[in-house]
Amino acid sequence: KDLQSVVESQVSQISDQHKKMACLEEKLEYNEIERKKLKEVCSNLEEEVSSLKSNLQMFSEENKTLKYQNGTLESDLNDANNTVRDQQADLARYSEKVTELNGTITCFESQLFDLRLLNK
Repeated sequence: KDLQSVVESQVSQISDQHKKMACLEEKLEYNEIERKKLKEVCSNLEEEVSSLKSNLQMFSEENKTLKYQNGTLESDLNDANNTVRDQQADLARYSEKVTELNGTITCFESQLFDLRLLNK
């Protein structure tokens, strides 16, 4: 009986080992499936990161262009404001001249009126 119990014990141990091995093989298969899924997710993320980097580079270049254009527009606006200020100063001078000429015309009209009165 001693030999038989040893054999039964070993058969039981082998059976347990087969069950453990089957369980480990299932876990290995599951882990392999999960690894493939993670690899696919990582690949998709790498593509997305690459696309985002490309977009970032494009937006950076666009931002530089817009900053340059903004600087140019600010310069043009300053030039336009200076031109308007100069034109306003010219208009003020012309307005003074017109007022002065109107005064002269009024004076001449008054003198002409006086001369007409004298001639009558």
